Amino acid sequence: MMLFIYDRMKYNHQYTMNQIEKNDSLIKLYSDIFAVRTDYIPLIITPKDMSLPKPDEFSNNLKTAFQKAIHASQAKAEINADWLPIINISYFQCIAIPSIFKATIVNIPESEPIPKPLFSSVQQALEVPIPELKGSIIEKLLADISQAQKLLPEGWNLSFPPTASPFDLATLLLGDSFFADMILSPSECKAFLQLLTELCIELFTLVKKHLGLGENQWITNRGIFFPGLRLPCDTIVNYSPALIEKFVLPVLESFAKELGPLCLHFCTEPAPAGHVLPVLLKSDSVLAVDNWQGFNVFAGDNSPVHSQRKISLISTHDLSSEEKIDAFFELPFVKNISRKNNRAIVVATETDSVETGKILYKYWQKKQNHDSEGIQ
Repeated sequence: MMLFIYDRMKYNHQYTMNQIEKNDSLIKLYSDIFAVRTDYIPLIITPKDMSLPKPDEFSNNLKTAFQKAIHASQAKAEINADWLPIINISYFQCIAIPSIFKATIVNIPESEPIPKPLFSSVQQALEVPIPELKGSIIEKLLADISQAQKLLPEGWNLSFPPTASPFDLATLLLGDSFFADMILSPSECKAFLQLLTELCIELFTLVKKHLGLGENQWITNRGIFFPGLRLPCDTIVNYSPALIEKFVLPVLESFAKELGPLCLHFCTEPAPAGHVLPVLLKSDSVLAVDNWQGFNVFAGDNSPVHSQRKISLISTHDLSSEEKIDAFFELPFVKNISRKNNRAIVVATETDSVETGKILYKYWQKKQNHDSEGIQ
């Protein structure tokens, strides 16, 4: 298998074509999933012992980090579940846009770098001339995409989120003062968010072009094909429902108009987040929500919108045994609401080994009356 990873000239042609054909099938599957044309629930299975490179390793030595990521991810690919083989590079998310404002970048060992707060108020931020999308970090971002594409084995995909959302960026550039400004200077905050939105859309459009992605195409960091754009929006859990409706929904509409339907990511712990999804339901721009902390906040008994049928749900769940898979399909939000013509569900889980993962995926397929050998 190592030859398959590092020497593209020695790839087994049949292996490569099979993976490419499966990728095409998975892209079609996920297109059907998010268009709610099927009841099927995709499952992504990750071995617990995967040792992926830290974000800063991609910046320090892209080639070495890339080879480490491919080697670590081979076991996940071997399980042959509903995962598009990806290498994810998220190093630039918090710094690409701040860098063009000349923010000072702080490197954090084993993590993604962040900018130091640059402005003391939103009024000061708006006094700065509108920056162009250029500079050394933007140049490195595009160069890293080009190098990564050359390193990418056949049948593998590059996930490359270039920026966080305008809400996250505003907080990074202004610190906690932005929350006060939203109350005291709402018009100026709207104007600054609109400026950041335009810059983010410009950067996403540029990166999609370099990745060779067409309209309404995005590969997420979970290895999911999404027919639009995944947008990281962690900060919005700190907004009240009124602030989400006032500031967030108009920005999301701008993104969707240019880049297609949105999958919003926001972590739902430790900050309370149960108030977010009810407001997002007022938007026609949001097709899915995504977190790492489980479905409970979206669809548990205490969720005020546990029976909603509009926005699809992507999260993690413990499916480490056949009994736990059985229990999952008995959960009310799974059992009582058809995915077809309503809203989709995508699940990620962990397993102790490749062999266990294969057994669990075969059982998962059987539960849904799908091909026991997986998507072909």
